[in-house]
Amino acid sequence: MNSEAVLADELAAVFDSANMSRIIALLFGLDHDSGSTIVTVTHDASLADQHDRIIKLRRKA
Repeated sequence: MNSEAVLADELAAVFDSANMSRIIALLFGLDHDSGSTIVTVTHDASLADQHDRIIKLRRKA
């Protein structure tokens, strides 16, 4: 895959834990091998913690 960026929206909602681990390994492999940027939208803190940078969006009260 020759993408500069890969967008992954709520992976935890789609995959069970075994397949989720495989998908994350694949995505991070793309990041490492091709220099692609991986942007993940998630509510899963353990998934977010695996990324190099976390940007949190908060609703303004």
